[in-house]
Amino acid sequence: MTRNAWIQSVALPLALSLAVNFAILTFMVVLPEKHLFDLEKVIPVDLLKIYMPKPPPKPKPKPKPKKVEKFVPLKAPIAPDPEPKEPATIETHPEVVDIPAPVPRIYDITDLDGVPKIISRVPIRYPSLAKRAGKEGVTVLKILITREGKVGRIEVIKTPPNLGFDKSAVESVRQFVFTPPTIHGEPVDVWYILPVRFVLED
Repeated sequence: MTRNAWIQSVALPLALSLAVNFAILTFMVVLPEKHLFDLEKVIPVDLLKIYMPKPPPKPKPKPKPKKVEKFVPLKAPIAPDPEPKEPATIETHPEVVDIPAPVPRIYDITDLDGVPKIISRVPIRYPSLAKRAGKEGVTVLKILITREGKVGRIEVIKTPPNLGFDKSAVESVRQFVFTPPTIHGEPVDVWYILPVRFVLED
């Protein structure tokens, strides 16, 4: 607010109000008592109202920034390195493991250098039951000839039933001896098919 505006809005009404009040007081003092007004009959008159402008609002103080405490990590004490300990000795006992012997491969007759030949045989007995019945027949055996030329296993592939041909053939062939089977001169095991024919003589 400028100075002239302040004089017009504040000082001038204030001076005028003081002058009016001073004049009334002087008039009351100078007049004789008989001329005094009856104050009870005097109609009160409001004095001039002086409007004071409201002061501008004070700016709100800016909030102070909060002080942020910095986090300081705690430092753990560094423990000294432990003294190296001697490694514990563990007594171990070697386990005994049974390693099975390798199973020799059994070859086919077609892989051999030549067909094994019978060098020793036992006569095959003709079954009495088949002989009395006048029956003839053929028993087919599958035999395993070992690398030594001996007969290992025997399997009956075909035989007439209930005449005893298979039993008689197996008992005799088990005792046969063959020439050792070989492949490139090396003895091997081989499967061999041996048919046994039973024929009645006249």
